Amino acid sequence: MTSPMTKPIPLVLPEIDLVANAKTTRKTFERLASFSHLTCNEDSPLLAKTLAKIHGLVKLVDTSMVAAHLGYRLATSAMILCDSEEQEWEADVSLENLKELVAQGVSMSNEVVVGFRDVQQEIYKIAASTKDSNLLVVVPPDATHADEIKMQLKGVGTGLVANMKLLSDFSRIANETAEWWSAIDNELQTHAPQLLPVPEAPNATDAPSPEDAEKFAEWSKMKDSYQDYYNQVNVIHVSFPELLGPSITAWKAVATAQSLPSSEANSLVDLGEHFQKEEPSLKKGKRKTISRFFSSKPRGKEDVQSKKRKNQEIEHPECSCSCHGIKPTS
Repeated sequence: MTSPMTKPIPLVLPEIDLVANAKTTRKTFERLASFSHLTCNEDSPLLAKTLAKIHGLVKLVDTSMVAAHLGYRLATSAMILCDSEEQEWEADVSLENLKELVAQGVSMSNEVVVGFRDVQQEIYKIAASTKDSNLLVVVPPDATHADEIKMQLKGVGTGLVANMKLLSDFSRIANETAEWWSAIDNELQTHAPQLLPVPEAPNATDAPSPEDAEKFAEWSKMKDSYQDYYNQVNVIHVSFPELLGPSITAWKAVATAQSLPSSEANSLVDLGEHFQKEEPSLKKGKRKTISRFFSSKPRGKEDVQSKKRKNQEIEHPECSCSCHGIKPTS
């Protein structure tokens, strides 16, 4: 029998690298976006069918970015629950609010997983159906290329096949993200979630416990990682506003994008280069991950000044949805 004083096994969430995920999301969207505007001078059921499939994938990428904004809101709301000076946030957050956010995150992330589950098969179907088509189509100018591009429809299919690895990478990170949301959901359903402060006992003091301060710091790091994610995907928000309405609206309601270095912000390359060869694997490097959040490794307590600054960066917005939203000041 377990002793009442026995500590629970420390929670370790599945690993997701939000910056790497954002870059893969950007590249995936860039490959699909231009072809979503294909036109030709004649009615073509084959072109219409091809466009429908491409539009479906574009919508799923947009949905993944909406789900990520829920992660930002979750982290910010959880910071409030972990802060002993809760009144300074001018917000009202409860465990039920967090559960509602997580339920939406689970639903949206699973939608993306299902939509991209058979992406290889769908791309091969496009390639097979268009391989004999000499229909001349036009790719209008956009952020990836300055001039109008004319090509045969069969080139669209072969181009998508050439980028199969990138599309598969996006499918993989969609699965990893769904697993992360599921782990958060399962933890919040427990009697005493390790992600949040322990309920106050009678006669408890107002002084924050070291454990609560540590949880506040971890949620703060998670929020910062989601901010980094937004900084990356905002590049395509700016370039393709007509295709990304839901995620643009969702993110603008809660955060302000920060500028990227020019070397990262100007990563869009010519469309022709996109489809000449398969996307290389992402280079490995030192990145922020949130896999170690709430692990057994002890972490330092944030100093008071630092926490005050974080509090001052966030205000409560007017949010039309049922879940609580947090918006940093610009």
